[in-house]
Amino acid sequence: MATTHYRTIAFIDSNIVLEARPLAELPWQEVDSIGPILVVLAPTVLREVDSKKRDGRIGPKARAFNRFIAPLASGASSISLLAESPRVDLALAVPGKIDWDSYDDLDRSQGDHNLVAEILNTKGLSSAAILVSQDINPLFAAQRHGVRTLRIPETWRPPLEPSPQDKEIARLKKQMADYQKAEPKFEIDFAVPGQPIQVYDVVPLTADQALKFRLSLTAANPRVKQHHSPLALSSFEYDPSLDSRYDRYINHVLPTFVANYHDGLEILFNQAVFTLTVTNIGNALAANLLIDVEIVGGWINEKAVVFNAAGPKAPRPRPSYINQIPDLSRLHPRVEVGRHEVEVSDTARAPRVVAQCEDFRQGQCWTLTGFVWIDPRVPKTLAKIKITAATLTGEQLQVFEVQKTSSKVAVSELVDLEPDPKLRKKSCLQEHLERAFESEDYSAIEWTIGVPQQDDD
Repeated sequence: MATTHYRTIAFIDSNIVLEARPLAELPWQEVDSIGPILVVLAPTVLREVDSKKRDGRIGPKARAFNRFIAPLASGASSISLLAESPRVDLALAVPGKIDWDSYDDLDRSQGDHNLVAEILNTKGLSSAAILVSQDINPLFAAQRHGVRTLRIPETWRPPLEPSPQDKEIARLKKQMADYQKAEPKFEIDFAVPGQPIQVYDVVPLTADQALKFRLSLTAANPRVKQHHSPLALSSFEYDPSLDSRYDRYINHVLPTFVANYHDGLEILFNQAVFTLTVTNIGNALAANLLIDVEIVGGWINEKAVVFNAAGPKAPRPRPSYINQIPDLSRLHPRVEVGRHEVEVSDTARAPRVVAQCEDFRQGQCWTLTGFVWIDPRVPKTLAKIKITAATLTGEQLQVFEVQKTSSKVAVSELVDLEPDPKLRKKSCLQEHLERAFESEDYSAIEWTIGVPQQDDD
């Protein structure tokens, strides 16, 4: 191997062949910016490369390299890698016989040490020899014997090829993206104006306060006196059920109302208007759409639930013929729903509401409006909107937090109980109630006294 015409003799480790970029593409100017450079393949390197021909990952690279250096095996003295800047040639090293007894720190069973010994036993190298590798072990061994070294930087390595697992993940992601192009996609919004909402944690009345309040309500609602007449005409005006209903009013309705008065105030003051909007912005209709609305730390209601802070009135006499009229208020005939219409489950103070649609078309928008009650005693009130469909892979979930400010208050801070109960503060429902009263649209309001109503009242 003639080396006199080369400024640098670069012995390369097998990892340069197998792990770095192709030899002709490497930045050899980092080894010697002037050149020329002779890249030398020691026998140990050739054996290690040859042993990797059937390796699943680097086998193709090892076989391609063996084909590339085939001319050297046929007698060529060198192969040109780069013609200039700097000039780089490739050749085989022909080291002399190694006297291992003279190298106490080298182990002939280690490939790295064999490579260093072959460099030391190649004639005519002097200070021109340099070992180029990415591994620390051969570099340290070479340095101990006075051989210059260069540890390659990451720029010599090719971009990491994805593993079979990474390739499979990428394939599945692409497949998923292709599916999603032909799927529905939803834009969801849960809006509550005026956030943060001021809510109140109302302290129950003390025993003395509750007794005083109940006595004042009793005094304001005396039993109505009736006069029974045998005349047929006036008998229609006599209500034989009044006494039992009034007794129930005094002994059950009023005590329960007063005991739960703080709960009723929390119902009144801790509501806010909400609007839920769901729009299909995807590229396909949503078949068998299911919209699951869960309120954590509260509930929703179609109408504003208004607590009667003044208390329930005493029962009045009613004509006897009223008892003969059947109660049809609870009868709700089923209305047929079209395939593109959304059917909503019961929204009566419901912590969970489900809406369904057979075919929710592309571009279709559905809106649900109502009132959300906000629990003052939980850290967060959340609206979890989950959407599933037969034509949607997986589910779409979005969580909205209703921002709130909670204060612990006494009943007297919200209501002046004497002589007649009157609100001291305005609730969030005030504007809604005023509009309803002005338009006489009482269907937009759900009244409550905070306790179950008497069935016959």
